Amino acid sequence: PLARIVAPRQATLGHPLALSAEASAQRGGALAFRWTLLETPADSRADLREASGPRTRLIPDVAGRYVVELRVREEDASSSATHAIEVGPAEGSAEPRPPGAEATPAAAAPLRGDLGAVFRRALGREPSAAEQQKLTSASPTAIQEHLLGQDALYSRWWGLELDHLALIGEHAPKGEPWDSLPSKLREGRFTISDVHYALLVGQDWAERYPNPEASAKGMLELLLGRGSSDEPDLRDPALRLLEGHEATFLGQQIKGQVGLVRTLVRSKRAAESLLQRTHFRLRGRALSKSELEAALGRYQEEPRSYFAQCARWACGE
Repeated sequence: PLARIVAPRQATLGHPLALSAEASAQRGGALAFRWTLLETPADSRADLREASGPRTRLIPDVAGRYVVELRVREEDASSSATHAIEVGPAEGSAEPRPPGAEATPAAAAPLRGDLGAVFRRALGREPSAAEQQKLTSASPTAIQEHLLGQDALYSRWWGLELDHLALIGEHAPKGEPWDSLPSKLREGRFTISDVHYALLVGQDWAERYPNPEASAKGMLELLLGRGSSDEPDLRDPALRLLEGHEATFLGQQIKGQVGLVRTLVRSKRAAESLLQRTHFRLRGRALSKSELEAALGRYQEEPRSYFAQCARWACGE
């Protein structure tokens, strides 16, 4: 069998989330399902409502990252898949804090939200005692510079992006250059589009999406946004290109998979999708039209500014 989880990758606090295993493939026998909640934010008491059926439901109670595992068994064979969901705070709500903690007056804080919330959003961890002492009263600029110097900022992005592309588990890239990629991102040796290009022309992608239809749908949906594979002007030429033909894609006449991927990862639409999902993960809401235009302008002018933008958004700017 092949375990597959169908569920959103981003959500807002307070909304129940439905997860389905009904897209899992089988050889012909009956499937048995087992759901497990592998990771939750600190202070969360959330649990899965049904752990042994083809569908389950999760009600997030704290903003942050939730990771669900699905294990599918068919006779003596089994398969597993994991799925991460980034839950942002409800629109207009205050940042979450541990039960019993006193709220900090907004005027006393140098950034939007407490330092712990900033670190959880950007680095996936709490600040150390030394960081608390150094940064609690620091300016947002100083905090952003500190975040940019942390390996976790880049390794967290790498893990989340692999999960977004469903290149996890047996399909996760291993060895070099992947193992050292976060440090190369920190050094500014690669841009995000460089990473996406290398992944989409690589062997791991080909094994995860083994036919042109699956590959085209994955590229379009995951890089350009949900529903893009339903657009004939995108889907049809993408299929032709993956089959080795020439076609017009996003206004350019190109040929083959390499041409498709190069055009796709460098497109304005891919950049907009990247910025929107990044902002949703860090701030729990979509960018407005004017915010997106401003962020896109900075990103297109200097693609290596992406992580500086992440640090600003983590600090509430």
